[in-house]
Amino acid sequence: MLKCISTMTQHKTILLTGGLGFLGMELLKRLMALNHHVKLLVRRKNGVIPEIKLRNKLLCSGLEDGKVSNLLERVEIIEGNIDSSQLGIESSVLESLNTSVDEVLHCAASTKFSGIDRDEMFKTNYLGSLNLIKFCLSGKKKHFHAVSSAYVAGKKNGIIYEYELDSSLGFRNYYEETKFLAEKAVHRFAQLYDLTYTVYRPGIIIGDSKKFYTLNFDGIYTFARSLLALKRRFNSIKGTKVKRFTAEGVCRSEIGGTHAIIDNNLFDDNPSVRLPANPTSTLNLVPIDYVADAVIAIFLNKGRLNKTFHIVNPNPPKLHFLMEVLSESVGFFEAEIVDYRKVNSDQLTQFESTAWKSIDLYFSYLKDEPSFMSNNTLSILNNSIIKCPRITKQYISSIIDYAVRNKWGNDKYITL
Repeated sequence: MLKCISTMTQHKTILLTGGLGFLGMELLKRLMALNHHVKLLVRRKNGVIPEIKLRNKLLCSGLEDGKVSNLLERVEIIEGNIDSSQLGIESSVLESLNTSVDEVLHCAASTKFSGIDRDEMFKTNYLGSLNLIKFCLSGKKKHFHAVSSAYVAGKKNGIIYEYELDSSLGFRNYYEETKFLAEKAVHRFAQLYDLTYTVYRPGIIIGDSKKFYTLNFDGIYTFARSLLALKRRFNSIKGTKVKRFTAEGVCRSEIGGTHAIIDNNLFDDNPSVRLPANPTSTLNLVPIDYVADAVIAIFLNKGRLNKTFHIVNPNPPKLHFLMEVLSESVGFFEAEIVDYRKVNSDQLTQFESTAWKSIDLYFSYLKDEPSFMSNNTLSILNNSIIKCPRITKQYISSIIDYAVRNKWGNDKYITL
C-alpha cells in the first residue's frame, strides 16, 4: 500500500484517538496492517459498546468479516474521554500507558458546523488536544501527531504555506478557530517543553476513490442531498393546479391543504437555479484513501519531525465543474454560478433560496480562493506511489450514488 523513503520500520505502540471516525478508522486499518500495536482511546456514547460500533464501521469500509475479527482481536480498546485532564482513564491504566505508548496519533475532533454547542466543540478540539499534549510529556516522552485542517488558515485567500498559522483575518466558523487554537498549543508546548510533533492538515475529505464509500455525509454530500430533496419537491408541485399569479410573476398553489409560493420556472421541464459564489473558486476535495495513505507515509518518515504537512489536492476542482456534475447527477435542472458580489441573497427567487437554504453554512467556502502549498508533503511523497486521484465526473457521480444508495448514512449497515 505504501512505498516511501526513509521509513521507520520498527513496530510502535500507538495511542490513537478518533478511531471510530472516517479518517481515524482508515488510519487504524493501515497501522494494524503494518503490525503496530494500537491502543484505541474511545468514548462510550449512548450505551453503545465501542467494539460493536467499530466492527460495524469496519464492515462498512469493505473489510471482510474474517479480517475484521482478526483486527479486533489485536487492537486494544480503552474507554476514556479526552476532555478530562486524566483522559478519563483509571490511574493504574494511565500509568501503564505513560510508560508503554511511543507515539500519539490524535484524530478525534468535533467537525460539525451546526447543532454543536460551542463549549462542547472547545472542549473536544482544544482542551482535548491540550490534554493529549500533556500526556505526551508525562512519563516517557511521546511524539504527538495532530490531525488538523488545511482550512485552519481561516479567511485568508491566495497562497497559504505549511508553516503559516495566522488568525488576523478571522475564521469562517468555530470549527476552524478551535483547530487553530489546538495548533497554537502544539507550537507553544514544543517551544516550552521540547514536545516533538507532526501536524497533518487535510483538505475536504470525501469518499474513497475506488470503493466510493464514506462515513461522513457533510459538505458536498449536503449539496447533493439538498438538490435531490428539491427535485422531489419539484415533482410533487409540477402539475398542481395554479390558483393565481402575483404581480411579481410568482404563482400561488394549494399543496396538501397549505398555501405555498412557487416560482414560475418550477413549471419548466428544465428549471434553472443560480448559486451566488466566486466563479473562479475551487473546493479542495481529497479522497479519504489518499489522505490516509499520505498520513501514514509521513508518520513513518524521519523527515516528519516538528513539521506541518498540507495533505491537499494539487488540482482542486472548480466550483462550476462540481455544480455541473451534481446537476447531471440529479438530472432535472441547470445550475449557474453567478458572482456573489453582483447578486444579493434577496435577489434570488424562492426556488433558489429553497435550494440553498440547507447549505447556508458552507457559502463562505464558495467565495474564497485559497491555494495550499504542500512542499513538506511533496518532499516525502514525490518518491512514493502515493498520488492524489483526479476528481473526475465519474468519481463525483459514484460517491453521490453511494450516498443515495445508503440513505446518506441513515442505514444501520452501509452497503458497498
